[in-house]
Amino acid sequence: MGMNNYGEVLRQFCPAESPIETMVCTSDSKKLIIGQVATDEEIPTLSVIDIDSGEIIKVIEKSDDWENTVWKLVIDKNDEYIVYLKQVFDRYQIVTYNLKTEEKKLLMETNVDNKYLGFIIGPNNELVMGIDNIINFFDLASNKLIKSIRLDEEKTITGETYCHTSLAFSPDGNLMAVGGLKNGEVLLYDLQAQQIINRFSANFEYPRRIAIDPTGKFFFVLDYYTHGVFIWDLDTYERYMEEFFNEKTELITSIDFDPKNPKQVAMGMITSIVYVVDIEKPKDLFVDELHKARVYNVLFTPDGKKLISSGEDWHIVIRSVG
Repeated sequence: MGMNNYGEVLRQFCPAESPIETMVCTSDSKKLIIGQVATDEEIPTLSVIDIDSGEIIKVIEKSDDWENTVWKLVIDKNDEYIVYLKQVFDRYQIVTYNLKTEEKKLLMETNVDNKYLGFIIGPNNELVMGIDNIINFFDLASNKLIKSIRLDEEKTITGETYCHTSLAFSPDGNLMAVGGLKNGEVLLYDLQAQQIINRFSANFEYPRRIAIDPTGKFFFVLDYYTHGVFIWDLDTYERYMEEFFNEKTELITSIDFDPKNPKQVAMGMITSIVYVVDIEKPKDLFVDELHKARVYNVLFTPDGKKLISSGEDWHIVIRSVG
């Protein structure tokens, strides 16, 4: 059921018969880029999709071996480069791909996938990757290392699935949040002062995702593995609405912020549900169960006109907003 102008289904389709692990949208709100689980039949594992038609307009990777999955991808702010983590049998590659020239460059190769999942696009359009307590910044055009930040912190979380160094930046680019080093703790690092300025602690194992909302007001921690959502107020460093957002807020796999109203947050759930909650009230604004399995990805298009989800059931659902 749709509420508050969310939820008219514009399109529901299956780009390829396998789970959709990762998904991003271009800044013009016209294209999706998705990474999928490989199967024993040849399918696209990394492809560009036209949002209006639902058609695949470019295949970047394809495979007929189940060990060639694309597990994560990000896109730069100019829609020029994507960076993705691709499994190649028992190895893992991080590759940069130029969407305009179609040139691929191997950034690194490893046999430890979860250690290298923690990469995002930084405030200056660079690739930022956390590897334990070292944060590396790479130029996307050359793949060259620009700088490294070594945190004077010991990483004590080891040997856990999805235990990577997770990162987020404030909208002004001055603050960097770092998680995945210690159980129940996320650090806030001032990039100009070059020091840790705060530690956020709560009853979570370690963050599978951390995020700062587009206004720079709220800081979110999504716990491993769907064991809660925790929010802090960055003005006061105090927990926000902890009676609602805590370790009991379970089963959530992904979040995104409505660009027109960042206090409205979309959440995808392991129970196949997509919902939008107003964190100021808090209350549900929209709920649906159109998916038939786990929802791995939810995102708003940058223009705020669509809410898109995908996941384990192979399908993408595109809804109108407003």
